[in-house]
Amino acid sequence: MTNNASLMNRGIIILSMLLLASKNAFSYDIDIKITGEIHIPPCVINNGNSIEVDFGDIAIHKVGTMGSNEFQKITKVPLQCDFNDGTPYLSVKGNKSLNAEVLNTTGINTNKLGIALYLGDSISNANIMINSLSNNGYGQEVTAGILQANVKDTEFVFTSVPVKIGSDSLDAGSFTAMATFSIHYF
Repeated sequence: MTNNASLMNRGIIILSMLLLASKNAFSYDIDIKITGEIHIPPCVINNGNSIEVDFGDIAIHKVGTMGSNEFQKITKVPLQCDFNDGTPYLSVKGNKSLNAEVLNTTGINTNKLGIALYLGDSISNANIMINSLSNNGYGQEVTAGILQANVKDTEFVFTSVPVKIGSDSLDAGSFTAMATFSIHYF
């Protein structure tokens, strides 16, 4: 029996060596493709909630043109930026009027009434450009309106002003304007 066991062990060893050798003889090279994307995460504006600016009732004869500030509304919202290294940029997407700095409204005064948006708490600050593709699509540099730049938790401030577009008279009625804000650092 010892002789049979010895032969069996030799057979197993030889078979194992043949299997290992045959595995290497039939191996294939396989390419592996690894993909991904490194991106700059956007800041979270107003805790991810919509922002509502309500002008209430405005006397029709008091709506001014660009640069008027009688009905300006200053809005301050929380801003959280996990990545806050570099310079902040604001992108605003919306239905702009003929003026790239004015958001068009819907309602009875479409194309006659718009909302001018400004960085920070004053109309003397830079206008917010609507649908700006500058800076690789990140929009315009934020020169005012972020209370403390390069920190994780701060506040974003902007000013909204209803403005008359063109020379046509306004009609009494409600209006709405919508836009999407996005802030990135880079």
